[in-house]
Amino acid sequence: MSVTRLGIWHFTQLPKSPSFAQFQIFAPRTPSRVYAGLLEYSCCGAWQVCYPLSDTDAGSAHLGPERLGRPSPAYGTTKAFPSVEPVGLLGHPADIKSGTPLAVDEPVSVGVSLDPKIHAPPTHKECSMKSDAESIPIQRFIAIDLHKKYVMIGGQNKRKDWVLRPRKVRMSRFRDWAAKNLRPGDAVVIEATSNTWDIYDLVAPLVTKTVVAHPGKVRQIAEARVKTDKEDIKRLITLLIADVVPEVWVPPMHVRELRSLVSFRWRLSKQITMSKNRLHSVIQSANLNPPQGKILADKNLSWWQQQKFSELTDFQVQLDQQIVEQLEAHKANIDQKLAIMSNSKPWADDIVFLMQIPGFGIIFSMIVLSAIGDISRFERPKKLAGYAGLGAGVHDSGEKHQEKSITKEGRKELRWAMVEVAWGAVRSDPYWKTEYNRLSKSKHPNKAIVAIARRLLVAVWHILSKREPYQHFDEEIIAYKMITWSQRMNEEALKGMTRQQFAKYGLLRLGIGEDITRIHHNGKPRRIAPTEEVLSLKPELRPPK
Repeated sequence: MSVTRLGIWHFTQLPKSPSFAQFQIFAPRTPSRVYAGLLEYSCCGAWQVCYPLSDTDAGSAHLGPERLGRPSPAYGTTKAFPSVEPVGLLGHPADIKSGTPLAVDEPVSVGVSLDPKIHAPPTHKECSMKSDAESIPIQRFIAIDLHKKYVMIGGQNKRKDWVLRPRKVRMSRFRDWAAKNLRPGDAVVIEATSNTWDIYDLVAPLVTKTVVAHPGKVRQIAEARVKTDKEDIKRLITLLIADVVPEVWVPPMHVRELRSLVSFRWRLSKQITMSKNRLHSVIQSANLNPPQGKILADKNLSWWQQQKFSELTDFQVQLDQQIVEQLEAHKANIDQKLAIMSNSKPWADDIVFLMQIPGFGIIFSMIVLSAIGDISRFERPKKLAGYAGLGAGVHDSGEKHQEKSITKEGRKELRWAMVEVAWGAVRSDPYWKTEYNRLSKSKHPNKAIVAIARRLLVAVWHILSKREPYQHFDEEIIAYKMITWSQRMNEEALKGMTRQQFAKYGLLRLGIGEDITRIHHNGKPRRIAPTEEVLSLKPELRPPK
């Protein structure tokens, strides 16, 4: 972006939409006030305020005009702030009615570049949001606000004229309505919510461009004092026309389905934990001394039957025991399904690389892959760490520099899985155990394990992006992990291979372990199939001659 500071104005022209610019105004009469928003180059050849984004005290939190006791400004109209002296784009005083600069001498205090980096467009043209050179120019900008039983839809053209008045369409009629009213040349923005993807799949083939807005980053909608369906539509359309919608990644269908299964498993685990906590509460309230081990282990079930509870308490204990037993069975079925999916396209190509990292098993590998989706969308490891919420927060302004805890933004299941992987790596791998002990000398144990989790996630990025082996790998340990992987799958998932052949198959895909035919783990010998035996079943692994 090109930035020009002219007096009290700070402009940033949007490169994707040259007819729009962001601005900040530091009012000369009240220097503690800051105004910000979007400027639009109008057809009369002047810049005008089309969307005030904020009206704040300098350095304070985001506050819109409506939160300061004033009504929200009208959209598509010129707005003159009462405490700001009008100033033209190039530093000249401006006529508030026409927006054109007045012919006066330039004040000495205002520096004007002879070749300013912000230029007004020569003509006022339609903004064309093209996905490629062959795309159809955008003619209508449409916003869709999703609700449980209906959708709110409205559309404007580039000049902010309503071409589709805001209206409610019942969810049961939306498919027919979209087929009749949406067409190529439309750009559609949808705010992400629970039922976004079904609507996205329905709308995307009908229009030229479809974007999904990040609800947490469209702050002027979430924080608006005057919040109605119609006003939300206006705000989304304004961001869409300016091409500044904070978009979210649209996952393909197989990623959505895996995320749904992982989320279902997460809810089952929470319900199991709730039932177990209730049983622990019964033990504590009755001042009982439970036997060693898990309270619902097979060896401890007879202990529960010997206890004398009241009729209602005994009834609740039996129900909780049944709930845990049934949900544990459902959870085991999900784990088996995840194991089968791990050896199927498209997950098999990635999970074999994750399985070589200490702490990773089938379940954690599938959870991490479901959250990441496509590793190529993260340019650097820091992007992936930020997506998981494992990046460190920081406050760096003026002379103040303060480091904060992790942001905890992004996908929480990815952050949880990586912390659990870190604990597994610390317990099983000498390298990560040494690193954890070193960090624990200067950090709290929780902070130390989070640091290990972040470093492991950086390793995940390098391994998945570059298809390279784990730096501190041990071939026998990886071979043992391949054996345990095979033990979690049934005959259908093994696809005609024995468990020994599957273990060798995983090693060959990593490019290691060609000479390994037997390993010793925990004092027990384990056999692995010879290389030629597997290559006869999987000839695609043979190196080219």
